[in-house]
Amino acid sequence: MKKPPATTLPPVTPHILAIEASANQLSIAVMVNGEVVAARQHLAAHGHAVGIVPLSIETVKDSGMTFDAMTHIAAGCGPGSFTGIRVVLAAAKGFCMAHQATGVGVSGLQALAHAASHAAAGATTPCLVLADTRRGPLYAQIFDATAQPMGAIFEASIQQLPHLIDAEITASGLRVIGTDRMAVADALTGAGIAAVLPDIDEMPSASMVARFANKQIIEQQTAPLHPLYLADPRLGPKKKSNG
Repeated sequence: MKKPPATTLPPVTPHILAIEASANQLSIAVMVNGEVVAARQHLAAHGHAVGIVPLSIETVKDSGMTFDAMTHIAAGCGPGSFTGIRVVLAAAKGFCMAHQATGVGVSGLQALAHAASHAAAGATTPCLVLADTRRGPLYAQIFDATAQPMGAIFEASIQQLPHLIDAEITASGLRVIGTDRMAVADALTGAGIAAVLPDIDEMPSASMVARFANKQIIEQQTAPLHPLYLADPRLGPKKKSNG
């Protein structure tokens, strides 16, 4: 008896709810079939925990979709604000559990690098991507023209950066993206390194996170919802005991 021919199920079109709050903004985006169909953001250094659920509800409503329609929840995993990363990952995991979605973790630095590559598809120079540590120095990472890491994330002051990047990487110049990019570009230029400032936002957004997550989902190379904590959290003074 012949076996019936095997059937191949069509791939699921990713419906992505993306959340990002590692910098001084909370942003939410919904992506369907590779297009951002709704996005909202709230500029603030603090208070993301209060706004994350209401803003998500509003953004999903704007998209004409429902939470149950989301196949993936993508979250910016840092580096950046400890509290922002923590609340985003907690919300993302909660949405995944409530709506049977798959979680996708995205580095904010890589999301910025991917956005720069998308904005200038013909660019061949590496990207130096920066984020605020909120402790003085910057987080920095080098990516190639396709937004693939060329090394690990490191910390440096603006003045130190030109001296910490390999000459082979800087030979053709650098695209500079992220926090304090103008000051960093000036420091690089002063050290004889050609610097270009791509026309993209300096902070990672949920739309950037969604676009990179969509790419990773299609390529089946997704990362889990794990935080990129590169330093211990800065805690306030201990509360006095009432006893």
